[in-house]
Amino acid sequence: MAAIPEQIKGKFTLTATVTAVDGKADELQKLLAAARESANSSKEPGTLTYRTSRGVGADSNKFTLFEEYADKEANSVHVQTEACQALAKSGVIASAIITYAEEFQ
Repeated sequence: MAAIPEQIKGKFTLTATVTAVDGKADELQKLLAAARESANSSKEPGTLTYRTSRGVGADSNKFTLFEEYADKEANSVHVQTEACQALAKSGVIASAIITYAEEFQ
């Protein structure tokens, strides 16, 4: 995963566009569902939002994640969970583009 920008000091969001290795999209979906379940549980109180979606048709091997964290530490807790570690080690991700952002008023 790309390093969180130094400028981020508090609550932040990230969007990730993840592409599965050919023939591995269903496996990736299962791993992302497990990561979502962990993120939305009491194991990760600093994960405020964790949403997953999958492209349709020709884009069915592409997934979009929308995540919101209370702070960098909350994201650190998330990426260290069993579900995220399994995802990272799975070998089913061909590419991932991650964009970090802060809300503005």
